[in-house]
Amino acid sequence: MPHRREFIKDAALLTLGIGLLPSLYSYGSGNAKPFVLPRSTPEMQGISSAGISRFLDAIKQSGQEFHSLMILRHGNVVAEGWWAPYSSEHRQQLYSLSKSFTGTAIGLAVSEGLLTIEDPIIKFFPEYLPD
Repeated sequence: MPHRREFIKDAALLTLGIGLLPSLYSYGSGNAKPFVLPRSTPEMQGISSAGISRFLDAIKQSGQEFHSLMILRHGNVVAEGWWAPYSSEHRQQLYSLSKSFTGTAIGLAVSEGLLTIEDPIIKFFPEYLPD
């Protein structure tokens, strides 16, 4: 279970990070440098390069159209790539992707007894309760 939670957390942070990247480029005085995630090798972060290669083979055989892929572990990019005609300069629309991560996180929290689906949202954010 901890490995799944770590993956979900990393994936959610990645989704949030990708969504925030456009604002990070323009944050500050205008002389700000783009935010760059640290890079590492898969093996240095406990991931098999052969496993990533098998995953890429499965993607190819799936028939699904992929635009890009970025794999993070422990806050480090361990693999990234783009399928033509896409590139790192193309902005990607995430649409409702964050809902998937939010739903998964809520499901994990429910299974761990941290909340129930009947809990009102305001219970967790009382500072936003209207007067």
